[in-house]
Amino acid sequence: MRFSNKKEDFVRTIETVALVISFGAIFLQIWILLSGIEAYFKGKYSNLLPSVILSGLAFMACGVSVLLTNIDFFKGMTEGRSKTYQKKNS
Repeated sequence: MRFSNKKEDFVRTIETVALVISFGAIFLQIWILLSGIEAYFKGKYSNLLPSVILSGLAFMACGVSVLLTNIDFFKGMTEGRSKTYQKKNS
């Protein structure tokens, strides 16, 4: 009987959630920027600052998802190994 590895399942779940959030943030960012540019060309300058702020928040959500999908990058630090660790052949 094969048992599932809970750590791999947890990492896979976090990566999936982070990717869904990042795709949503990218589409939200495109929509906000396009509507802000359209309002700017129509002469409505009051919508410009909120669209830039919301676009920045969407960009930060993409950055958080990048950090969450690279959990294995920190594996060596949590196990007490440095980047120069190399496995010796016996």
